[in-house]
Amino acid sequence: METEDLKEELTNFNGNGHDRAKNSLTNFFSLIILTIYFEIKKVILEEKNTHA
Repeated sequence: METEDLKEELTNFNGNGHDRAKNSLTNFFSLIILTIYFEIKKVILEEKNTHA
């Protein structure tokens, strides 16, 4: 489920993907950043649920 969200976010982030070789590194870093973002979001949600 989360992987699909990440793929969708990446697709939106990179538009229609001109010049894939140049974008591959950008895609890689975007994936890392988005993964970290989703993990932090998940942790924050879990914290809120724990303290609710």
